Formats: sequence, C-alpha cells, structure tokens
Amino acid sequence: LPARLLVFSAGFKFALSGFILFGLISRDLTPAMAALSPPNYPLGEGLLELLQNEASDWACCHGLLMSSKSTGALTHAPVTLLPTPLPKKSFDLGIRLAADFNLLTHAIGKDTSFLISTLQNQSEDTFTAKLIEILKIVTREGIQQPIELAVLRSDYFLHQSSPGVYALQQVELNTIAASFSNLSSITTDLHRFLIERFQLPGYDLAGLVPNVTTTAIPEAFSAALNAYGNDGSVVMMVVHPNETNTFDQRWLEYHLWQKHHIRLIRRSLADVAERAVLGDSRRQLVIDDLEVGISYFRAGYTPDDYPSEKEWAGRLIIERSSSIKCPSISHHLAGAKKIQQQITVPGVLERFVSAETAKSLRECFTGLYSLTEGEPGVADAIAAAVASPEKYVLKPQREGGGNNFYGENLRHQITTLSPSQLSAFILMDRIVPPDIPTYMLREKQLVATEGNSELGIYGVFVSKGDTVLMNNFAGHLLRTKAATTDEGGVAAGFAVLDSPYLV
Repeated sequence: LPARLLVFSAGFKFALSGFILFGLISRDLTPAMAALSPPNYPLGEGLLELLQNEASDWACCHGLLMSSKSTGALTHAPVTLLPTPLPKKSFDLGIRLAADFNLLTHAIGKDTSFLISTLQNQSEDTFTAKLIEILKIVTREGIQQPIELAVLRSDYFLHQSSPGVYALQQVELNTIAASFSNLSSITTDLHRFLIERFQLPGYDLAGLVPNVTTTAIPEAFSAALNAYGNDGSVVMMVVHPNETNTFDQRWLEYHLWQKHHIRLIRRSLADVAERAVLGDSRRQLVIDDLEVGISYFRAGYTPDDYPSEKEWAGRLIIERSSSIKCPSISHHLAGAKKIQQQITVPGVLERFVSAETAKSLRECFTGLYSLTEGEPGVADAIAAAVASPEKYVLKPQREGGGNNFYGENLRHQITTLSPSQLSAFILMDRIVPPDIPTYMLREKQLVATEGNSELGIYGVFVSKGDTVLMNNFAGHLLRTKAATTDEGGVAAGFAVLDSPYLV
C-alpha cells in the first residue's frame, strides 16, 4: 500500500457480567451471486488522495461531525470513502420486517409478567436488576402515560453460508438510544456527491438508496407530542454529561424545530434528579419551568451512565411521570439479550404475534442459546462453546459495543464463571459475514482494508393504549468495521459509517 494509507487497528474492551451466547441458522438464502466488491476496486493512488481530501472537507461543511475520542477535538465522523455493496433482497427483507419488530416490541413491553419472569434470574447483573425494580415500582403505582413512542433499530449481518450465498441474520434489536440516524443520512449524501461530482465509473446512482431517517423519526416525535396534547411541552433528550456524538443528536433537535416547530432540550439524569419535579395528579414532568412531553433517552443504557444513586433517582422520576418515554422502562427491557434469546424458544414468539408474523420474523433469527442456570439445554450449549469457541459469541445484557467475548476469551469466561454468573449471558452462533474491500476514513487518515458491514433498520412506533397511531419503517444505517476486528460500534471506536449500494 502507499505510505499514506495507514493501517487501522481497533482495541478491544471486555466486561465481566451480563452476557449471552448466539447460534446461526441460515434462512431466506439469496441465490449464488458474484463476490461482493465495490466497482473498480482498487482505485488509483491519485484518485484516492483526491477523494480523501474532498470527503473530509465535505463532511465538515455538512455537519457530518463527531468529537475525537482520543483528543476531544472536533473532526469529521469516521466513514467509508465509498458505499458498500449489499444484496437488494436482503435490504428489502430488513425493511419488510421493521413494522413486525415494532409490534413485537410493543407486545412484549405490555407483558410485564413475562419481562420479570424472564429476567429475574439475572442475579449477578445488578444493572438489569435495578431496571426490573423500576419496572415493578411503576407497575405497582399504575402506568401514568398510555402513549408509547419507540425508535427502534434492528441490526443485521449478512451470513455467508457458502461462497456467494447470503442470508440476513439479526444481531440484536436496539430499543434504547438507537443512534446515528442523522449522520447515516448525511453519509449517503456524501457518497452520492463523490460518485456524481467525480464521475466514478461502475456506479449506478439508483443503487444508492435514499435514507428517510431525517424525516421519518421527527414525524414520529411530532405524532406522539400531538397525542400528548400540550402544545407548550418540550422534548427532553437525556444525554451523557460528556457526549462525543453530539452532532447526530443535534440534527434531531434542528429537524424537530425546522419541520415541526418542536423545542428540544438536553438534560442529564443528574440534572433531572436535581431539578425536575412531578406536577399535580397528572404527574407531569417539569424541569426548569418547562413541561416535558417526551423524555427521549440517549443515555441510561449502560451501568456507566449511573455512577451514583442520583442518576437512578433521575431515571425513576422520569418513569413515574406522565411524560411519554422513548423508550419506556418496559420497552427498554424488551430489548434485553435474554429476551431476544427467549423468543426463539418454540412457541414463545406466538405469545406476542400471529403465526404468520412469527414465521416472517424467524427468517432472520440466528441460533440463540440460554445459559440461565436450570433452563433446558444449558449444559449442551456450554459444551459446544467450549469445544468450538470460534463458532459462537458470548453476550451480556449490555448496549454500546465492546462487551462481547470471542474465541479463546469466550472459552476462558465460560469455563471460569459460576453458573449464576453465566446466567447473565446468552450464547449466539457466530455470524460469518463476507469480507468486502473498502476504504475507511478516520480523522483524515485513509485505510485500505477488508471490511464487514452491519445493516441497521430503523422503525418508529406510536400507540395510545391499544390504538396504534404509527408503525413505520424509518430509514437505515450501515456500519463497517475491519474484518480483523470482532466488535462493532461507531461511538465505541470500532466501526465507521457507511451506506448500502444495492446490487
């Protein structure tokens, strides 16, 4: 490689509690097709240098920005230089399943007894236990707000069962703080600009699918706030005190104001604990003399977000209020890895959706195995993982990236943790995505590498009681990581933003 093409290496982070293990079953296979590769790869050195400079400047001029994790300085968001090929059939399947996953999440969230009984054995996972305790409190007091607002993102890899044969397999369903909806849309615009402006050969712009996130998600907030009924109320985004992904969040704030004249404020959980109050018998949430119509969580999904009891007090205040929660505590818990595993047990999915819908959803399920002490099949799952650790992933009840175990690290954990500690994990078959050539641009440094791409499909859902007010597909996200890296996640520093080029 030319000297200016720097080698990217992502570090690994590991956590010791709250994991799950997954298994892969290939369904809905695409017919055999040529290897996925960008048109005219590799590009010439001169063109690469030109595109590298143009992409970083365009990104900065158009708000495709993040704060550097290493220096804190403002820089362009990490991106691929060009879009990554993705089978259209797989992309269309993800879109088709979005509304079904929205309904499934809502149905699970309404079944408090299922949530508690499924998650109550996570005794070694104090974080999940605290969330369950909040659910019990608000259920005992009576839910104050019948309106639900969900912004979900179902994440998938292509599983390559044999050369040129792919199946879309679900990694997880994110029910809280599903990020990068706005920056992903701008990334698509960046790729369109580079292809058009420099007449890059081999690309058909019809394959660069438009991204609707910047309109669909604000429309859901507007619909929910209209149902709330107070024109003077605001959206409160619950944020980290030292957020590095501010710009993706700010774009939502600006779209809400420009398109719907809705005001958004930013507060931390500590701010809520210190300054928020609950109003009269309606328990309206008021902070700094503003009534909060929607409490939108972009923090609160990891133990690190609760460094003291003050943050837990702030979360409880929000959950006890009549503000619309995005997500509510029940929707948050519906996205737990243990729930993801449990609904793959025969007959459980049909508890929440029709047989026809269940059949559709199972098209993208992988093999998921319980490690909960006393449940069927645990000994077999452990034996299989110890014998062939490279075939599995050990997952905790955590979000945000950097939490999973692979290979020999998986074998070590699964053979040294106690049965009660293992109950906080699930086991999943390891998805084997195709390695696709790509160029990654991070802090103006370009890297040529083989990448694995993860597709996220957004869905928005608004309901009032048993009445569904909105249930829509809401756009997409593509993230690409180096094929040599196990973990993903842009904010966690493992992956870069990308956009799909449908083939």
